[in-house]
Amino acid sequence: MDVAGANGLSSLSGTTNIPLVGVFVSSDPSGNPAPAALSFVATSPTSFSPLLNQVFYIGDGHSGYNNLGGTLLTFTAPSAATMLYLGVIDANGFHADTGYYADNKGSFDVDVMLTVTSGVPEPSTWAMMILGFTGVGFMAYSRKSKAALMAA
Repeated sequence: MDVAGANGLSSLSGTTNIPLVGVFVSSDPSGNPAPAALSFVATSPTSFSPLLNQVFYIGDGHSGYNNLGGTLLTFTAPSAATMLYLGVIDANGFHADTGYYADNKGSFDVDVMLTVTSGVPEPSTWAMMILGFTGVGFMAYSRKSKAALMAA
């Protein structure tokens, strides 16, 4: 599999035919320079941190090639990514006009598990939390004071 890059997306090469691939983008990549290509082989690592607009191999979602017993692949999205596109590279022996996709009657079932890691809160977040706790504490104190005055 050797597919040239186009419209700001990286090229890709590897040892598999018609794999499921993905690409993280933040906007239309057209007109931007494409990042370096990733090479996909059966001995590839089990986790990828692709760049924006860098096409990456997903395959069956496991390490190795057609290895359902392999380790699940993990992917770390670039911090600026806002979209993930999934697709197949369906060009093996292709002989028709560009855009002719009626030859592929297959389908994929895809399960995506999203894990969001959070960092340390920003100072403004801390300030809002402290202000909120102070307000709740003041309200509880004032209710207690009103209850004591009403009893007297």
